[in-house]
Formats: sequence, structure tokens, C-alpha cells
Amino acid sequence: YSGARRPWWFIVGLIVFAALYIVALVGFIGGADKTWAGWVLMVVIPAGAALKGGLVILNKKGQQVVTSIEGDAAWRKIALARAVLLPIFLVLAYYV
Repeated sequence: YSGARRPWWFIVGLIVFAALYIVALVGFIGGADKTWAGWVLMVVIPAGAALKGGLVILNKKGQQVVTSIEGDAAWRKIALARAVLLPIFLVLAYYV
């Protein structure tokens, strides 16, 4: 589903991100000290993102919008739109 139109750097970035998340999740699960911010970063935010992604994929209109995305500029714009979440993640990381 729109795999052929995604640039290689987007796919590599996604794989690296997923690998880092799995390493961090294993460390979080194995660690003794679990804070509320840790639970938000490691469980709540990823579960919300998975739910949102699932709803988009299962919705025909959302599926059409995502499959119509083409070109590096469009994917860069999507990646930069996620950058607004960085301050929230930094604050949560401070409290972990």
C-alpha cells in the first residue's frame, strides 16, 4: 500500500526507528524504575499511533489520501510535521 512511492530514505528511517524503539522497549520492560512519563513514552504514545494508523488504513478515504502521496517533498513535509512533537517528547524524557 503505497510502498513503491515511498523514498528509500523514508523506509530506512522507519526501520531504524522501529529497531531503536524495540531496544528501548526491552530496556523499559526489564528496568526496575518505571515512571509515569516512561509509560506515556513507551506504551501510550505508540499504542495511540498504532490505533491511528489502523484507523487510517481501514478507512477508504484515508487509504486514498495516503496512497496518493508522491515525491520526496511530500514525504519530507510529512516528516517535518511530526517534528512539532519533539518538545513534548523532550519534556517526557526529562521526567523519565
